Amino acid sequence: MTQPEQPYRRRVVLNTLSAGVSTSWAIVLAIITVPIMVRGLGSDAFGLWVLLQTFSAITGWWSIVSLALGLAGTRRGATRAAADTAAKLPTDDLAVVAAVGVVAGVLFSLVGPAALTAVFDVPDDLIDSFKLATALFGVQIIGEFLVVGVQAVLEGDQRVDLARGIDVVRRTLVLGAGAAVALTSGSLTAVAAASAATTTVAALGAGAYLARRGIEVLAPTRSQTGDLLRYARSVGGVNAAGVLHRTMDRVIAGIVFGPQAVTLVEIATQIQNASAAILSASSYTALSASPFLRARQAERQLRELLLTGSRYAVVATWPVVASSAVLAGPLIAVWVGSAYEEAAGLTAIAVLYVGAAAPVQVGSNLLQGLGRAKTVFHITAVGVVVNLVASLLLANTVGLVGVFLGTLCGTLVWLPTLTRASLQETETDLAAFLADVVWRPLTPIVALLVVEVAVLAAPLGNLATLLLGGGAGLAVYAVVVSRSGLRPADLRQLFALARRPS
Repeated sequence: MTQPEQPYRRRVVLNTLSAGVSTSWAIVLAIITVPIMVRGLGSDAFGLWVLLQTFSAITGWWSIVSLALGLAGTRRGATRAAADTAAKLPTDDLAVVAAVGVVAGVLFSLVGPAALTAVFDVPDDLIDSFKLATALFGVQIIGEFLVVGVQAVLEGDQRVDLARGIDVVRRTLVLGAGAAVALTSGSLTAVAAASAATTTVAALGAGAYLARRGIEVLAPTRSQTGDLLRYARSVGGVNAAGVLHRTMDRVIAGIVFGPQAVTLVEIATQIQNASAAILSASSYTALSASPFLRARQAERQLRELLLTGSRYAVVATWPVVASSAVLAGPLIAVWVGSAYEEAAGLTAIAVLYVGAAAPVQVGSNLLQGLGRAKTVFHITAVGVVVNLVASLLLANTVGLVGVFLGTLCGTLVWLPTLTRASLQETETDLAAFLADVVWRPLTPIVALLVVEVAVLAAPLGNLATLLLGGGAGLAVYAVVVSRSGLRPADLRQLFALARRPS
């Protein structure tokens, strides 16, 4: 087998940059829309809307199913592309994803209104609105499944840039419409209707885009469907761990403390999501790149993907984590108002989970891409159980911050084992991994923390502290990381790939 040529390296870099742009735009949208939604709906209704979002097929409970099916389709498509049969894209998988989405959405619309109203402490004046919003959310779930299916087809063809472009359009439509309706109507039902309508438009547009490219949606055979569902079942276990980490805090807060507490948790979680989004964007390409490289027997490039990809992920993620923890107080005061400054302490703990996970995220994605989803699931399942038990116990003993402390406890359980699994799969030395991925970025982070803590201690206003501390800290970080956080060859390679035609 010949080794992958330089154009594929450039494709990997382009896909990673596309994921970064998409992620950055998602962060911008959250910064703009969250305070508008809080102001328009109020704490109780906004908290209930957040709880509904925990059932999303993109980021919530239903994503255990949708993203598992999507990743299974991506893996099959990437394997075909590596064998030079890219014209035979697995669009038969898209039909399966869409069919499952219809079942999921209808089921949620029928069962959700009564079930969720009984579980969450919904204020009396919001019960009718919440039930109708829940029914409408089922329509949104159907659209989200279809979008995931289209993205899987494109990512299998190594076109993460196009898949992320679709995600940018969907997020902009959904969040923009939701924020506008919340501000003008203050109605939870109206927000749910706007969100469902715009998701449907985005899904139909994504399907039309595939049709325009001349890609026909094929009817799946029984054998193909069985293969897809078997691998999706393994991936679903891994997704379940991720979804539990993302949604458990909100759900436990909603059950134990009520909707207003969910609003505080959501503010902290959105800041956590900014760090997590950077980590996701910088590590995402490993999902599609790893099966391509393994199919071509490119083991050296696979080790390079693990080491270099993990180093980039840490260098990109840790400064956001550190800045979010140190400057959480002024950030929240400027962003959503001083009435929610109680969320600052929650935020400082919440982002530590992302920082701890950053060195191993590329390895986790690489294992899933190589068909080792069961391995990742078995490793993370124990951590999920620890997370759940610790969150429930700590929420009832130390208060709301306990839900985030529980997540951190669970992460520290699976972290060493998952690291070892990715190193063994790629035959990578632990000492080399720690030196390149963990120790090398520490000096720039220490420099950033010194600057930001010094600014925080100065008698400045919230906005001045945020701008001066964040700006100076990141500037110092950029200087130090260019000298000691990355290998000199890293930037040279990126610049060379950017200049070289595909």
